[in-house]
Parts: sequence; C-alpha cells; structure tokens
Amino acid sequence: MVGGLYFKSTGGAAFVAAWRELCRTTRTPHFRDVFQDLSADLIPRLMLLEWAPGDKYIIRFMGTQRADMWGVDLTGKDSIGLMPNTASAARANLATMSNHPCGMYHIAQYTTPTGRDIEMENVTFPVANDPDLPRRLFNFADETATVAYTDPVGEVRSVSKRVWIDVGAGLPAKPPRK
Repeated sequence: MVGGLYFKSTGGAAFVAAWRELCRTTRTPHFRDVFQDLSADLIPRLMLLEWAPGDKYIIRFMGTQRADMWGVDLTGKDSIGLMPNTASAARANLATMSNHPCGMYHIAQYTTPTGRDIEMENVTFPVANDPDLPRRLFNFADETATVAYTDPVGEVRSVSKRVWIDVGAGLPAKPPRK
C-alpha cells in the first residue's frame, strides 16, 4: 500500500512512491524533471500526454515497454481517439486532473491494437510544461494480467476501479467518470 492505495503490481507502487518524492517541493513537477529524476526502470512504462485543440490528448512519448505491451508505438496519436467507447469519460477525467490538480489510479481491461487482451494498472498525474505551452500528463501502466475478451481491438473493455489521488490540492468533489 502506498498513499492509501493497494497496488496489484510492484511497478504501480514504485511509481507512486517515486512520484511523491518528485513532488516534495511542487504539486506538479516539470515534465523534464520527471525524465531526469525518475528511476530508469520506471520510464519505459510511461506515456506523456499533451492536450491539443478539440480536447485531444496527443501521445508525445511512449516508453519502450509500453509500446511492446501494446504491440505498436502510438507516439503522435490522439489517445482519446484510440478509445472511442470511453472517450467522454477519459476526456473529462484528464481535464479534471489538469485543472484541479490531482492524480488518478485505475485498473482497466484492454484489447490492444494487435488483438492482445490485457489488464493494466494505471496511474496518471499532471505535470508542468513550459510557459504558454499545452497542459501535459504522465500515465504509468503496468500489465497485471492477460484476460480473455473478444471485442474489437484497441479499446478499453472495462474499468474495475478508478479513484482520484491527492497531490496536495485536495480531491475533486465528484468521483472520476467511468
């Protein structure tokens, strides 16, 4: 357990513990500081999202382990567009995390673009960007299980748990959307 959360993976717990160290002096560290100060064994499981007009969240960095897990490097793609069945909830949750600020933990089942069925533990936190540049968020994911679904590929199948994480600004009044 780290910060009141029980983790299914050692990676998720390690990422949150490392994140809390990065945030000792600020609620939202600069994204460059994350790359410089985060343990090298966690970076391959990161994805950096950047807000774009039209409420898109473009993948600006996809770690190597993350790309291997999905079977494709999605850098440059709109993460919201990749998951149309959950786009509305994802867009709302990412905006809340950027504006509040807070983090979010969730466990979800996915079918990857290559047709692989997996369960992933995810942790997302907002990060600072350079002045006058779009908002950014880091998402850490660790595969916790292979699951059996037969729905279309590249989509979230279900979310079994989703909660906000306090980064020092308190928690939003409403729970994350599913």
